[in-house]
Amino acid sequence: MNRLTGLFSILFFTFMALSYGPVAGADDLIVNGNFKTGDFEGWTTDDLTQCEGNWLIYSGNATPSTGIEILPPPSGGFAAVTDEIELEPCSLLLYQDIEVPGGAGDVLCSAVVYVRNLNNDYIIGNGLDISPNKNQQYRVDLMDPDAPLYDIGAGVIENLFQTLPGDPQSIGYTTLEFELTDFAGQTVRLRAASVNNEGQLFSAIDEVTCLTAGSHAIPALSEWGMIAAAAGLMMVGVYFAVKRRKAATGV
Repeated sequence: MNRLTGLFSILFFTFMALSYGPVAGADDLIVNGNFKTGDFEGWTTDDLTQCEGNWLIYSGNATPSTGIEILPPPSGGFAAVTDEIELEPCSLLLYQDIEVPGGAGDVLCSAVVYVRNLNNDYIIGNGLDISPNKNQQYRVDLMDPDAPLYDIGAGVIENLFQTLPGDPQSIGYTTLEFELTDFAGQTVRLRAASVNNEGQLFSAIDEVTCLTAGSHAIPALSEWGMIAAAAGLMMVGVYFAVKRRKAATGV
């Protein structure tokens, strides 16, 4: 009996240790974060300068309007990129308002960004305006949704990415990580802003996610937990089979 009790104790604690895998009920607060719909469902674009350019969906390794070579989307076949039909100054926004539910628990977010600059350098000019100073930059911000669209002051909750003078002309797809845990019950805005008046600037974003497990989610049984459970049942079966055999033979 003591052996059996010990065996069950070992199996129980092994099962408990391995049974809790990823939390069930995880939800993505971002709509169409990998642009798999092939359009801007869930997103809004804006053009401060009314230039002959905009944020566009692309696939492959070239910009959709001008055919300039750029890196292909990192996954899923689609990404968003700025492109200009004609070479002229542009100030372009892509943004999505994110509603963070109350009691969401940890809300962990990420995005990947890429930029190719046909000018020799990046220039931090007058905000996101194309005048009166030179301006050649790409930035991604977490914003107060009540702030002006092109604000770079008090309306910026957190700057997540910004090109700076001296950065490489091409910056490969780079992962940004941030969280919205402290914004439960509020709405925040994720904004990607690209402005150029010194040459073409191709700014891209993809794989945007904000995952929350929810405060009432139930832990899911992991694959290791299921393996442990199966192994435990097998060991119990072997134990009783051996015990019966010993009883039958009198050993």
